[in-house]
Amino acid sequence: AAEAKEEEPAQSPREEAEDDEAAAAARRRPPSTSSAAFARCVRHVITRIPRGKVAAYGQVAALAGAPGNARQVGRLLADGLCYGGAPWHRVLGAAGKISLPAAAGGERQRALLEAEGVVFREHGAVERGTFWARNVPFFAA
Repeated sequence: AAEAKEEEPAQSPREEAEDDEAAAAARRRPPSTSSAAFARCVRHVITRIPRGKVAAYGQVAALAGAPGNARQVGRLLADGLCYGGAPWHRVLGAAGKISLPAAAGGERQRALLEAEGVVFREHGAVERGTFWARNVPFFAA
């Protein structure tokens, strides 16, 4: 895997509020979730997950304008969508657990999250309150 480059800073609460439903309606998601344009929507969402927070694959898909496409988000990440600095490590399964096997990047993902202050419970899921609270899509379906 490529080393992470400097990522975009997380939005301030004011900036996030300005990026509301009206803005989402102006940015339509591409009709196909297998397109490069949809991959850019997903990358846009991932770059906005705040440091120390995580998002589920399904949450990323919904914020990218394609609810129900969690597996496509996983495929895009597996194909290297975030090479070059986007915080791929902040995307987890819906139960708050790392879905990668330890030897295939799961250990690195956990180390990156712990370095950001994310705490894991004994059974491997992140602590409550770690999920990003945003629910307003960045892109309209």
